[in-house]
Amino acid sequence: MKRSALILFALLSMPLAQPAIPDYGRGAARVAVGERRVALVIGNSGYRHINHLDNPGNDARLIAKTLKGLGFQLVGGDALLDLDRPKMEAAVQAFGRDLGADSVALFYYAGHGNEISGTNYLLPVDANPFKPSDFDFQTLNATTVLRLMQDAGTRLNIVILDACRDNPFNGRGLRGSQAGLGVMEPPEGTLIAYAAGIGKKAKDGPPNGNSPYTAALAKAMAESGLRLWDTFNTVGLTVKEDTGGVQTPWISNEPIKGVFCFAGCADAAPLAAPEPSPAVKEQKFWDDIKNSQNPADFQAYLEQFPSGLHAGLARNKVGSGSKPALEGSKPATSAGLEPAPTEQNPLPPGEGRVRVRKPTANSDSLTTNPFGIEMASLSGGSFQMGCGPKDGECYDDEKPRHAVTVKPFAIGKTEVTQGQWQAVMGSAPPELYFKDCGADCPVETVSWNDVQEFIQTLNQKTGAHYRLPSEAEWEYAGRAGQDTLYCGGNDLGAVAWHGGNAGGKTHPVGGKAANPFGLYDMSGNVWEWLQDCYHDSYQGAPGDGSAWDDGTNCARRVLRGGSFGSFQNHVRCAYRYSSEPDGRYYNYGFRIVLSPFL
Repeated sequence: MKRSALILFALLSMPLAQPAIPDYGRGAARVAVGERRVALVIGNSGYRHINHLDNPGNDARLIAKTLKGLGFQLVGGDALLDLDRPKMEAAVQAFGRDLGADSVALFYYAGHGNEISGTNYLLPVDANPFKPSDFDFQTLNATTVLRLMQDAGTRLNIVILDACRDNPFNGRGLRGSQAGLGVMEPPEGTLIAYAAGIGKKAKDGPPNGNSPYTAALAKAMAESGLRLWDTFNTVGLTVKEDTGGVQTPWISNEPIKGVFCFAGCADAAPLAAPEPSPAVKEQKFWDDIKNSQNPADFQAYLEQFPSGLHAGLARNKVGSGSKPALEGSKPATSAGLEPAPTEQNPLPPGEGRVRVRKPTANSDSLTTNPFGIEMASLSGGSFQMGCGPKDGECYDDEKPRHAVTVKPFAIGKTEVTQGQWQAVMGSAPPELYFKDCGADCPVETVSWNDVQEFIQTLNQKTGAHYRLPSEAEWEYAGRAGQDTLYCGGNDLGAVAWHGGNAGGKTHPVGGKAANPFGLYDMSGNVWEWLQDCYHDSYQGAPGDGSAWDDGTNCARRVLRGGSFGSFQNHVRCAYRYSSEPDGRYYNYGFRIVLSPFL
């Protein structure tokens, strides 16, 4: 039997005056003063009316043993096994009574789980539903646990749902019944991690053993010094290696502030409320003055943020002189806000600057092909590719930063949509996941190889030469002459659907603000396949904007832009990702280019 796991971490809102989450160390001796670690661990294997499962009991015992060693107080004192509905409800209620504002709460469930019409249910061993309404009376709604934790006002919540992906009710004709668990829309501050991608099956492990995911999870939890993200990143890498690449865990969340280590963060002190970033300071300043009629306010903004996100509009306000400044009036300021050195001091020539040729008559216009794919034509230019001073946390594969000159080309204004794929190919992709999102949503669950077939068909039907962008073309188009963190600006919520605002699903293209080149969703919504083979650095990369393609020997292809499930750091203009050319995942999509255009 194959299973997958859904992991949700909810960091509930805290007043700004309070400190962020402290270092939760190993064992009772490392638990913060006044903090209680509380866990409920359930493993259901011995089902009476549906398929028996081999390993949930073993998995629950392993997790319970691990958590007790990490200072967690377990409801019932140990793993609770083979619970019927009354016992399961009683255990959950007891869990809720044990929680308080000082608690770190962890809920672990292994066993059968099912999605019925968009709702996830956890199955007690006596469940025997024959119609959808039976689930409401015979099973446990998974969202009940989340609501219980939120009602308790706990400091940090971790919910682990390890549920079988095979549908045990296939022969019963249950309307709306889906195998395993569906996408759960996370509440604010929630991290969601799957043992395998949506729609992908996770291995259950050998008889009388443990699933690869639970085995890796227990080991990583017990490793000293691993912070929360590092713990689950380690789990993901381990599972992928142990399964020969067949199973790849997937994680989505809003950033979790503070420091959390299951087994102790030896070098980490409790974190105070973080200093607002320059981008946050700038936005706060702008929000304070944006409705002002005093040009002096906008002049003050420009003095502190000469290359800020709203600099163009501010200059217009200053130049319009719609209402002269009053004699002796002072420009608006933000209390305690000093000019940020990175905003006041321009970068030296060639460092972080994008030099774009003056547009030609054909440049920056939009063209539409017969299948409704709008193209924005770009006149080309030179820029610095890779992670620079304003690109946040850099990874080694984003370096070294290097000069690139791209030739003129046209690029899709949006990601290719489900409707456009259908019009070109005559049918939807075989594994399309978000079918109900609609024709205007990006097509997804397509591999690099699938995209090549789409492009070949499109070229045959149009007589044109469409292709995937090169990585250099994509970054040039995404940056669009700006030095911003994300493609279109520093306000992530304004330009991107990501793990913090998308609700675990795709959205219609063009719903967020475009970048200065008129391109939408360059950050977020779906990852975008590119033509290039993946290399682990830019050492030796082409400087002419062409694809870095090693021909037939290319084990992985590049994806850029992040998706609806990505961390904020993974939707940066500079961030790089890669996957096997035949990899189909529900957050993989693409956009196309047309060249030569001029």
